[in-house]
Amino acid sequence: MRSEARFCKHVRRTLQVPWRHQSLFDEMTDERDRRGRRWAFGSVLTRALLSLCTCRTSLAAMEDLSGQLPPAVRAVFGLGPGRVSDNTFGRILALAHWRELQTRLWWLVRAIRARHQLEHDQLPFRTAALDGKWLASSKKKMSLFAQGLTHKVKEEDGTERISKSWALRVLRMVSTSTKQRLCFWQEPIPGTTSEQGAAHSALSFLRRMDKGHEMVQLLTFDAGFLFHEFLVAVRKTGRHWLGTLKENQPGLLAEARRRLCPTRNSIPEYETPMVKDHEFYKCYRIWRDAGIAGWDIGGKQGADLEQVWYVEVVRHLRQGKGRGRQATFVEHSRKHRYFATSIPEGEVTAAQSLALVRSHWSIEDDVFNPLDCQWEEDCNFRHTSMESALTLSFLRLMALNICVMYRCRKPAAQRWDYKPVWMRWDQVFDFIRRSLTGHYPISVLRSEGMLTP
Repeated sequence: MRSEARFCKHVRRTLQVPWRHQSLFDEMTDERDRRGRRWAFGSVLTRALLSLCTCRTSLAAMEDLSGQLPPAVRAVFGLGPGRVSDNTFGRILALAHWRELQTRLWWLVRAIRARHQLEHDQLPFRTAALDGKWLASSKKKMSLFAQGLTHKVKEEDGTERISKSWALRVLRMVSTSTKQRLCFWQEPIPGTTSEQGAAHSALSFLRRMDKGHEMVQLLTFDAGFLFHEFLVAVRKTGRHWLGTLKENQPGLLAEARRRLCPTRNSIPEYETPMVKDHEFYKCYRIWRDAGIAGWDIGGKQGADLEQVWYVEVVRHLRQGKGRGRQATFVEHSRKHRYFATSIPEGEVTAAQSLALVRSHWSIEDDVFNPLDCQWEEDCNFRHTSMESALTLSFLRLMALNICVMYRCRKPAAQRWDYKPVWMRWDQVFDFIRRSLTGHYPISVLRSEGMLTP
């Protein structure tokens, strides 16, 4: 019971902005008519966020949890008594301004860092990954930023017809140099533009909010962001960049292939031990070349290109019944990728360079995958009025950050190979649900200081 009470106190502190001495959703713009303001705007958003922390995504589930909160928990979070209806949730989610939620998503992560709960101890730089994601589609336009999609649908009689749907695409930044992968920025991509336009907004946000480079010193991204104007803008902020090199830069890719084209028997600069990934056992190898420094990108110079890396992934399958050192592996396939970076030669080792490359891929496994599997972000939209879908996506990221911070690792001695293991998501959601719906005696509330401001 005390651990659950302490978690409520921890979440309350997480939802407070210490340098502004206010709650996370205070002073948000409320466009409701004054006659219909029965519930406080920030109070309803807080209830919605707590519901998402228990993986309740529908408005009916939010209303159900709102009625289950005991008086002590409502007092902890500063919520009023009573049950909030699903109509109230839907109306307030539709009226919330997404740019204000974008700022509060940053405040949430900044408050966690201010309490020294984030340590950038996984990589040589404070690194963030920039990547886009398609959210769920709907037959109805769910946002002003939604993009129209057309596809063919085959009927039962074999005829084909053209069907149109709407989908929302967002661009996100995730911290990858910490144990907990926290998303601290998101912006929708308008249907008339591409990811490149939103990428400059990300740099503008970093200039304003991360002036001391406390969160981002190195920005990693896919090949779509590897163009001259964006790279120059990254360097002007005083940060390094690391991007995947593909056919969208044909001249640079041809030069990289000329300089780095190792054969099957070539000895890499660094090679990782065998790592299990589902049914495969992977081995990562890296080669680096700094002679390409100063090469132009897109026919222009000034992006501070310093190195090009060649990373090869060798996948093996285990053969026979041997385990451990007696296991026999058979090579299944090999894949390679080229990477360009502004990190000078000698700044990082080959092992650290490979860790930087692999850290960008974690945005899919540690952030996008739980959002799709646990919160069902890739399912059809059920909230299509005004900007409800965009508002829920910001609240979902806040809930993910809160859950990830609690999702501590088990002791290493519990595993035979001494590797850390994260808690299961269902255990996390069950604990949070018990914490929010449990009834605490007054002795626990006083001893844990849950009622103090």
